[in-house]
Amino acid sequence: MKEERAVEPTGMLVYGVPLATVGLATLVILYPGILSPDSTDQWSEARGWTHLEDWHPVLGTLWIRLWSFADTPALPIAVQTLAMAALVAFGCALQRASGVPVWLAASVAALISVWPPTVVFDATLWKDVPYSIAVVTGTGLLYRAWRSPAAGATRGFRLGLAACVFGAAVFRHNGFVAAACLGGAAALLVRSQWRPILGATAIALVCWAGLSWSVKKIAGVAPIPPGYVAIGYLASHVAAGTPLRPDESQLVDAMHPLAGGWPYVCGLTDPDVYDGKFNGRALAQEGWAPVKLVAKLTLQSPGATFRHLVCASRFIWDPTTDHLTGGAIWADASGFRTVPDDPHVAARSPVPRLRGWLLALLLRTEQPGPLQLFWSPALALWVLLLIAGWLALRRRDWGPLIIVLPLLVQTLILVLVVPTPHVRYQYAVILAGWLFVPAFAWLALSHAPDCRKATA
Repeated sequence: MKEERAVEPTGMLVYGVPLATVGLATLVILYPGILSPDSTDQWSEARGWTHLEDWHPVLGTLWIRLWSFADTPALPIAVQTLAMAALVAFGCALQRASGVPVWLAASVAALISVWPPTVVFDATLWKDVPYSIAVVTGTGLLYRAWRSPAAGATRGFRLGLAACVFGAAVFRHNGFVAAACLGGAAALLVRSQWRPILGATAIALVCWAGLSWSVKKIAGVAPIPPGYVAIGYLASHVAAGTPLRPDESQLVDAMHPLAGGWPYVCGLTDPDVYDGKFNGRALAQEGWAPVKLVAKLTLQSPGATFRHLVCASRFIWDPTTDHLTGGAIWADASGFRTVPDDPHVAARSPVPRLRGWLLALLLRTEQPGPLQLFWSPALALWVLLLIAGWLALRRRDWGPLIIVLPLLVQTLILVLVVPTPHVRYQYAVILAGWLFVPAFAWLALSHAPDCRKATA
């Protein structure tokens, strides 16, 4: 059997045209892009108007600062749009190289470009977007290594993998977990090269950790309180009336007064954090104590923890739930909003009527009902796992499941620590799902040669 065809850069670029066109057009229509309060906060840090904080990964903020010279968030958004277009082009070219017909690869490129989460997130200044680009690009490299072990043994493959590992760690606080899994999965797929692959992965992670520590040290940035991930769990136990010892009551009361209870809402930490009573300084001072307390309370009352875990993570694993939050688009008395009130940034669309039509259309897809399935990370996850498992059984090869392993690990971590049902946290799963499911299904149905056996 022949070795899989090489990926040709010239032909590859064609598949990125639909997303680049739609993405840049959307950015113009919604100029200067979509910004949530998180976005404007990080933009202010990047511009130097506010002090750097670790609520946004500092290296990710510095990446935005690199593109802030034009004094508009539209530039870093445009850069991420072009990067996303390059990712889709790369993924489609990989599929063509493995025998997927041109009509299917072209259809994938076209559909992803108009998929509602892609349209919205591409135009949004959110750290989760470049994180997803890094993870899904790494997933593409894993696919390439599975289909062609010779390609996975090259220096270029290791450099590309290291860049994806570094990027995934840079743009999300817990991104280093998925980043490390990218390296581990690559080592499993190309076992003859496991030492240099793991070496490249380790170097990338050391560079990320060293740079992050250095920047925080120089800029005087305090690390994000580890107890933040415990807020939802603590609120659930307070609401459930789990008995607290005097020292435990003192710890909880210091963060938020117990008198009157905590305003617990399943799957949302915002009511607790932003009700005007929450003491963030106390949370930071307690260090890991809130996490340890959750562990103790779980042993004492496992039902409260389990109910919160199931409810908070439902949007991750239940395709039927409508309890999820899509883009940073909302409507009020003044009309559609894509930028919160901020003295430095304002929406200035050159085509306001077209802007209103587009936002109305996008908001309609987020409403409960069949159209909301476009936004469901759970649907993308289960379809991806099902088709990957089917292909693995057909080929008697663990490769397809190893390819999706980093995405699965990311999902499991998120189930434990998710603070709010934001779809953006799982955008990598949505993107990878609809990018690679057609290729997996085609390979399962077709008799395309198994290049791993051919080159063994």
